Order: sequence, then structure tokens, then C-alpha cells
Amino acid sequence: MGETTNAAIEAAAADNKGEVREDRLEVYVRYQKNAVASAQLRREILVGAKGDADYKTLFLQAAKALSLVTDNELFYNQIAAAIEQRGE
Repeated sequence: MGETTNAAIEAAAADNKGEVREDRLEVYVRYQKNAVASAQLRREILVGAKGDADYKTLFLQAAKALSLVTDNELFYNQIAAAIEQRGE
């Protein structure tokens, strides 16, 4: 009976390790996508700053890039809502 219990514990531990790996992979993939998206936004901000982009657009792009880097979408949503409420 002890061997069966140990085998069950080992099997459960192996399943848990697999779930942890999947969770870590999911986080890593999201991090990589956010890094690529924020790099694209940084390029757009630079081009816009050198060109004729308005400050509101540049600011929103910067807020979006920051929210991607910090994985905090709420930050961008709050900034966008605040600017919209100002009527600008």
C-alpha cells in the first residue's frame, strides 16, 4: 500500500511540474509578445515625434508601451479614459 501511495504522490508531483512549466511558458510567450509590441510602439513614437504626430497620440502610444512592458493593461485603460473625460 505504501508503494501505491508513493507512486500516486510522484505522479501528482509530475503533473504539477508539467502544469508549472505550462504556466511559465504562457507567461514567457505573453512577455515576448508584449516586448515586440512595445518595441513597435517605441518606433512609432519616435517617428511621430520627428514628424507631425499630435501630443495626445504620442502620449497614448507611450502609455500603451508602458502598459505592455509592465503587463498592466488597466494602466492604459485608465489613461485613455481620463483623456477622453477631459474631452481632448
